[in-house]
Amino acid sequence: MAAAAPALAPAAAPGAPVFFVSFGGATCGGKPWDTIFGSAAAAANFGANAAALVNALSAAASGVVFGVDLDVEGTATGLPFAGAAVAAFRAGAPFSAFPLQLCALSGLADPASSDHFKVALLQSAGPAQFGISYLNLMVDNVDVPCSAYLGWWNASGLAFLPPYSRVGGCWGEIYPSFVLHPPGCTDGATPLFPVMRAGMGLAIWELWSGPTDALAAVVAAIKAPAAET
Repeated sequence: MAAAAPALAPAAAPGAPVFFVSFGGATCGGKPWDTIFGSAAAAANFGANAAALVNALSAAASGVVFGVDLDVEGTATGLPFAGAAVAAFRAGAPFSAFPLQLCALSGLADPASSDHFKVALLQSAGPAQFGISYLNLMVDNVDVPCSAYLGWWNASGLAFLPPYSRVGGCWGEIYPSFVLHPPGCTDGATPLFPVMRAGMGLAIWELWSGPTDALAAVVAAIKAPAAET
């Protein structure tokens, strides 16, 4: 009998809103990450401090779940001690209570990707090890159809990650023509939306206060099969 999947939703507060404290990004990445994860001591210090932060936030705001998002971009190394940061974080922030998310280029499974080193990190300190909770597969910076995202998010090199630990990124209404669209959404050999329906999360990239009709249609299509047009 297969072992039960580890629960990613905090057991103490089912359905509670989840807020991530995000570190990094394109303008805050690169060399600082190489320094933080370049030694065991620095990595462990970062992980311990991140754990203390989410614990303090949780104590100050009951009914809200806090986690950490590592938007690790632009590095020049393979971050050899990133695992030490994950271990230190988990020593003070249990897997069942505080989510930890790692961001990566959607095509990280490709050995040619600059983010390919993150595959090894997820294999050694990912959901199976009760380390990193989620892999946020970042939205591409150009318009691509569902078939392209399917190739990235369902790559054989990520087969060790269960669907529930993957979060697929897509553009929101800020770029309406970039919202997930055919081909490859609902039909074909392994269409994207059924793959997502199996338990994968959806991340939407936008700062927006207007109508969300295009996104609502995508969410509805993921939840309920519909013929692709």
